Amino acid sequence: ICEELESQQTDNLKTFADNTDGFINGAMLYDRQHLQPMYRLEIGNPGSSFALDIAYKMGLPRDVIDKAKEIVDEAKERVEAANAEASKAAKKAAEKVADEVEDVKAEFVDDKKDDEK
Repeated sequence: ICEELESQQTDNLKTFADNTDGFINGAMLYDRQHLQPMYRLEIGNPGSSFALDIAYKMGLPRDVIDKAKEIVDEAKERVEAANAEASKAAKKAAEKVADEVEDVKAEFVDDKKDDEK
């Protein structure tokens, strides 16, 4: 048995863990009101990054934090759009392969019928 604890804030890894047997999401709980970790692990749900909250607590100016949030939101939108396009393309490719498999099966059945004559 291979066990690993991985700490990432990558949405793709969170999605992978949600959709793959043998993987479980988890999150270290964080008190947003007091801007401090709670040092408790919650199993089953992926966590969020509090990097910008922590940066603000450490004194980074609010305008810098706001600009960073804007950039992150725009990047997430682009990633989500790219993922949607990739999913659409994968579905189309899978349908094409399934159609080709059906064509080959039909050809095989026809050839077999011809051989039986």
